[in-house]
This record gives sequence, structure tokens and C-alpha cells, in this order.
Amino acid sequence: MALITPQAIDCVLAMGDGPDEQQITWKGSGFLYGRYSHTDEAGKKRYDTYIVSCRHVFEQLDTAWVRCNPRGKDPAQAYQFGMDGKPRWIGHPDPSIDIAVAAANVQMLMDHGMSVAVFTDDTQTLCVEEMENEGVTEGDHLFVLGFPLGLVGARRNAVITRHGVVARIRDVLDGVDDYYLVDAAIYPGNSGGPVLLQPQLIGVEGTTPRRRAGLIGVVSGYLPYRDTAVSLQTQRPRVTFEENSGLGLVLPMDKVNEAIDAVPQV
Repeated sequence: MALITPQAIDCVLAMGDGPDEQQITWKGSGFLYGRYSHTDEAGKKRYDTYIVSCRHVFEQLDTAWVRCNPRGKDPAQAYQFGMDGKPRWIGHPDPSIDIAVAAANVQMLMDHGMSVAVFTDDTQTLCVEEMENEGVTEGDHLFVLGFPLGLVGARRNAVITRHGVVARIRDVLDGVDDYYLVDAAIYPGNSGGPVLLQPQLIGVEGTTPRRRAGLIGVVSGYLPYRDTAVSLQTQRPRVTFEENSGLGLVLPMDKVNEAIDAVPQV
């Protein structure tokens, strides 16, 4: 029994920078996200689609490449997005919020035979109010998807999935903080990747089991632990050591929607 659908894996993109397809440095993760627009005359839902990642990932891109897999088993392909290969992105209106989005032509990728999918906001996403209604709390299991350390896969785009738990979220649910914490292995390259709530069929008495995986946030980075060595003679700091604390910073999907709301309508 799978806990993550293949479609969720196909939503995740490697994001990189380079002069051409043969010289790309992969710097982060992103994913395809659809914001419900309308239902057409045939009764089919239509979505405005975006690449979602962190502001600091987009800021590193002089040119903008994403990498995805063709249908079947052919090698992965890289595509430039934005006019003339230059990234065209919109950051969250609050510069302290590490979220940015760029319009994405998903149909073009599909027409080129790419195996891509889109997280939809109305059926697959849990914002803060929905997480509170679902009873999301500390200790709930989750998955972090992305490309840590630039490990995108040699021949095929190979998303790496890490397991973790919600470490602290009630301050976000109470509306007093923008980021929540997860206990998961987060490394450079994970930034911009999606966080999925794991389905749970069992729980303690008085709680409701969850039968579906929901998109609940975007990885911003890890929380570092710093220790400073002080000189015994001068009592001044000499060296600062930094380690990964094992805690990751995650932004809820509300912040993604706020960034999309800031995109100029044409």
C-alpha cells in the first residue's frame, strides 16, 4: 500500500542555473501547483499553474532551468522557463517570507511528452485552517520531497523522499508565527520542495484518522546549531562551528497563495 502517489512525485522539479543544458548547477527544488480558476462548459476544472519554490532559490538563478522526466524511460530533460531563459518570478509581498512563484506552462511540458503533474489547491492542499480542522499536531508523520545536495539523478530525475514528523506547529495554527518546524533531515537542495502529510489509519482516542496525503508546506531550510570557541587568553570568540540541528523550517501553503495573489493579472 503506497503512502505517496506517483503523481505527487511527478509534481516535483529540480531547479538550476547554467549557460546551457550541459552546464547546469542544480541549486534547489520546486514543484508544480495549480490554483483553481473556473469550471469550463464541459464541466472540467481549470487551474492557473505555477512553479513554487523559495525566494532564495529563485534569487540564485541567472538563467532558469527545471528538469523533469519524459513518459517511459527516456533520459530526463531540462527546460528553461521565463522570457529568454531569464527567471520571471514574484516573491511574497513580505520580503521576510521565503516564498516565490513563477507562472508555468504545464501544457507545454505535457505536449513535449513530459511526465508531470500538478498539486491542486482545492483537492490536494491543506492550508492552516484546514490543518487545524484536520487535527494536525506535533508528532504527525510527514514526507519531505526534493533534491538534497543537488542529487538529481544521472539519467532520470530522481526525487528523494525523506521521512519526518511535525516538531512544532501550534504557534502557526494560533496565527502567531509564519514558519513551523519539522523533525526531518533537511539539507541544501531541499529548499523549495513540498512537504506532504502522511496518511494515518490509527490514532489515539478522540482523534480522527487521516486517509489521504495532503500538501502542507514548502521547505525553506534547516535550523542551524552554532557553537563558538572562545580563547582562554583573550576571552574573545575565535571559531564558530555550525551543525544541522535536524529541525527544518517549513512555510504553510497559505504563504504560497499570498504570493500568487501578488502576481499581476494580465
